[in-house]
Amino acid sequence: MYIVVDEMEPVKELGTFRTLKEAEMFCGSLPDADLGRYGIDGPLDYAQVMERVAEKCKPKAMALLERIKAILEAESLTVKDPYDMSDDTYRWSMLVHRHPGDHADDDGADITVEIAEERDYDDKEGWGLNFGIDIVEYGGRILGGIAPFNHTPKVWVDSRDDNAVAARWQLIEDASYDGLPDLILDGWEWDEDGYYKKEGD
Repeated sequence: MYIVVDEMEPVKELGTFRTLKEAEMFCGSLPDADLGRYGIDGPLDYAQVMERVAEKCKPKAMALLERIKAILEAESLTVKDPYDMSDDTYRWSMLVHRHPGDHADDDGADITVEIAEERDYDDKEGWGLNFGIDIVEYGGRILGGIAPFNHTPKVWVDSRDDNAVAARWQLIEDASYDGLPDLILDGWEWDEDGYYKKEGD
């Protein structure tokens, strides 16, 4: 992967290309090309491409979690601020407590935005990625989540294709999260002190 940048504005990317020849042809077609205004970064290896995707995704993921936080707080749930918990996987998370005061471990659930990588899930050497949201309560029980086109041939988009990556993220961005409070509170009941697990659940 090669990136064409405007050297007068080093952070301004003008395009991404699979081959150096494509990048050079694009540079040559731009205004002021003969002045050496444009540069080519690359080739980028897999780790660099994923890091670049994560850098662009992080502010969007944090903003999405803030949006979800507002929905949950409107239903009297206590939500910690989103934070970056990336390690070997790029992911951003926040903790939700059902009880408004006494935050016991077993009343919590994590909401996590993740960049899922084809190399981790399919044990292949591809360049594919997908975006996902997981809602998991204390103890590991999965409450729900989103993973566009999961278990289909369309599950992965090429991490080197900016347009495909943006379109896949948009599916996450455009999803409705209004039902999350009900999902998280299912099996719990309210009294004057807050939410408690229903007996037998």
